[in-house]
Amino acid sequence: MTKITCLLLASWLLTACGGEKKPTETNTADTTKAEAASKAKEAIAPRFTKAENTEGAQKLATQNNQFALNFYTKLKNEKAQQGRNMFFSPFSLHTALGMLYVGTTNVGKSELAKVLGVEGAAEIGKDFYNLQGAVLNHISPHAEIALSNALWISDKANTLPAYQKAVQEDFETEIFKGKLDSPEATQQINDWVNKNTRGRIPTIIENDNQPNAFTRLILLNALYFKSTWASGYEFEEANTKEGDFTLVSTAKVKAQMMNRYGGKYNYLETADMQMIAIPYKNYASCLYIILPKATTSLPALEASFTPENIKLWLSTMKHTDAELITIPKVALKTHFPANDILKNMGAKAIFDTIKPIHLLGIDNGADSLFVKSVIHKTFLKINEKGAEAAAITEEKLENPKEEARQPPKKFSFIANRPYMFFIADTNLKTMLFMGRIMNPLEK
Repeated sequence: MTKITCLLLASWLLTACGGEKKPTETNTADTTKAEAASKAKEAIAPRFTKAENTEGAQKLATQNNQFALNFYTKLKNEKAQQGRNMFFSPFSLHTALGMLYVGTTNVGKSELAKVLGVEGAAEIGKDFYNLQGAVLNHISPHAEIALSNALWISDKANTLPAYQKAVQEDFETEIFKGKLDSPEATQQINDWVNKNTRGRIPTIIENDNQPNAFTRLILLNALYFKSTWASGYEFEEANTKEGDFTLVSTAKVKAQMMNRYGGKYNYLETADMQMIAIPYKNYASCLYIILPKATTSLPALEASFTPENIKLWLSTMKHTDAELITIPKVALKTHFPANDILKNMGAKAIFDTIKPIHLLGIDNGADSLFVKSVIHKTFLKINEKGAEAAAITEEKLENPKEEARQPPKKFSFIANRPYMFFIADTNLKTMLFMGRIMNPLEK
């Protein structure tokens, strides 16, 4: 039996809290690409205009958060991630895998259903459509957000019309056809990525992941988000000062620390941590930062980073007067393969090269498809102005009495040591991006 590769590329990017780069921050080529992508964004039509905020979409939003935390747990255990900053878009990855799920069969389908949290759901496609639309429609009036899906089909592929129709209708996927292992296709794919991440991720196809003669499909999801802080929550550049950031090793580095005095924030404090929500424009989305107390290690706090506790923490946050908010400026890029992480989460069969019988819904077995690679690329930037983002992929409940205790009348939140964070919409509380900062100087 001939083995044919299905190449899945899931690409994500986030720039949080940021205006456009100044000329001194990038080279001319990057500036040109960013400007071209900025002009191209005007041609991107509104998407998911018929979406509704259904019960199915709400349940899928919850499952997206479960997926996010499961992925975070596996990612932090990867050898390459030890002691490093982490950043990814669970929403983008969940959506890209949703496009793949439409075509999965046999054990591959049951495994992926469990990973995505969609077991027993009757109308998965409609749920994905409505969730994507619910997020976009809630945020888009107040921020620049774009969610785009694409499918490249090889001229040698035997892709079923039913599969193409499903991803077009449920994910509004753009479909392209051609010779995938050609320079022209590589350029077209990278141009699409550059356009749909507003130039923040210029390429996804590079020397180490070039399509070959056996590549039959390339799936892409791009998520872009950019917003300013809500009125009254801006950080003044004049208040940004160099300060110490203490690493896990207890060594200190000098970082640019943004400071804001006063104001009211949704806030929670326990014996082990502080949690704050900093809102973006019109409160359509928020940056949530979870900071361990000086007496609590980040790994210990990560162990309590569960869906149950996140739900509890969010529900017990209270609008509280702040004395001082201090967070570091951050700019970083990440790029990692997600194959092993997804396998560790339980999605193994779709990668099977020995018995590639788990993607029959895509081509009915004509090409013996399997997933070759899942690639995740991200960009993050946090500064005084706002946020920008784009992307191209036994739990113990805390004591409710302790979590719900009243925070102090005024609090200070000084993120001068490693912390976790996520960005979510304020409607369905869907996690769009998440990660941790171990060292704000790490690029």
